[in-house]
Amino acid sequence: VREYLQQVADNIKMDENAVIRTLLVYIEDYQGKNDVNKKYIGHYAVVYYQYIEKGIDSFFIIETDENGKVSELYVSRDSGFKVEPVNCLPEKEESDFTPLCLEHNVGDWLAILQMWNVSDDEYETDNIVWGGMEPDCLYEDRTSNSIIKLQDKNEIFLAFKEKLQELNRQNDNRIEDNKLIFDNGNSGSAITIEVSERQRINKIVVEAYSKYLC
Repeated sequence: VREYLQQVADNIKMDENAVIRTLLVYIEDYQGKNDVNKKYIGHYAVVYYQYIEKGIDSFFIIETDENGKVSELYVSRDSGFKVEPVNCLPEKEESDFTPLCLEHNVGDWLAILQMWNVSDDEYETDNIVWGGMEPDCLYEDRTSNSIIKLQDKNEIFLAFKEKLQELNRQNDNRIEDNKLIFDNGNSGSAITIEVSERQRINKIVVEAYSKYLC
C-alpha cells in the first residue's frame, strides 16, 4: 500500500498544473451504482483533490477492528458519495507536519482543553481534540434548562468547541480536583472528562459549579 501511494504522489509531483488539497469529510449519503458502498454512509473519510475545479479525485476510508487498529483501507473514485466537509486546514509547509499525540491522561487532557482557543496553535489543537475523541464519545451539557446530550462525534466536537469559546469569553479558568473550572467569582461551570483504556476522551460533562458546593 505504501509503495502504491508513493507512486501516486510521485506522479502528481510531475504535473505542474496539479493543486493538491485534502480534507476530512462526513459521508452523508451514497447515490451511486455500487450498493456495497452504502455501508459507508455515516463514516468519515479523507478526500483528495488533484485539480480543485474538477472536484474530488479519491476517497480514503478506513475500517478498524475491535482494538481500534486499521483493518481495511478503501480507496475509491466513486462519485456517488455525497459528503459534508468537516475541517479545512490552512496551507502548511511539509516541515510543519509533525506526529500528533492523541493519548493522554485526564490531567493532560484538561491542560490541553484549558489552552484550546486561546493559544497560537488552535488548528493543531483542533486536530488533537478531534482525533483524541473516541468514535462513541458521549457529551452532556447540564448548564442549560434542558440537558443537552450528544453521541455524534462531529456534533460533539462543534458543540464542545463553541461551549469552550463561550466560557473563555466570560470567565477565568483553572484546573482543580480533576476539573477544568470556569468562574466569575462565586459560580460558573466545570468540565470533567473520562478517558478510555487507550487514554482517549470517551465522555465530556459540562455542569454548573459553585465554590460553596461540596
